[in-house]
Amino acid sequence: MTNEEIQKALNKNLEYTKKVHEEVFKIRRYILWLRILSIIKLLLIIIPLFLAIMLATPFVREAFQTYKEIMNSLRAAGNGDPSELLNNFLQ
Repeated sequence: MTNEEIQKALNKNLEYTKKVHEEVFKIRRYILWLRILSIIKLLLIIIPLFLAIMLATPFVREAFQTYKEIMNSLRAAGNGDPSELLNNFLQ
């Protein structure tokens, strides 16, 4: 090969290398955005669940307390067995 052919081959190789570098840059940027969006999507799922649990806790406690009070009053009225009181009520 002559120097001129080697120079042409090197220039062609340099051109292909630049194109590959541009494509790799685009792919890396695309992957970065995919990661960012997946984190945002995960946060959009986790944050509302966390807030729902934090805000619902007092209501759940109150509901259980009310349930306990109802069960205690049924036990007191039905001499210990709530299902017996319910059966008496249905008859």
